[in-house]
Amino acid sequence: MSNFANHFGSEQRVATIRSMQCVIPGCYSFSCENAHIIPRASTSNSFRFIVPMCQFHHREYHHLQKQRFCHKYNITHEWLIEKALEIWI
Repeated sequence: MSNFANHFGSEQRVATIRSMQCVIPGCYSFSCENAHIIPRASTSNSFRFIVPMCQFHHREYHHLQKQRFCHKYNITHEWLIEKALEIWI
């Protein structure tokens, strides 16, 4: 398990995500938020389903809903999950 997993629920985890590049292809922002791609209430391991997204993409993800958001950026929700697991496992 990655060292990031040890930061779950901590200010260090948030700081780690904030320092990472936005996961959306073509975005080069390094000022990111913790974007939960699977709702926290859906799993006991919600930290494993967090990806770094800049504020713009994070808000857009929630506004458009996952299917329209993924279509717009030519990605799949499964791809986002894979990116999250690369970070946390």
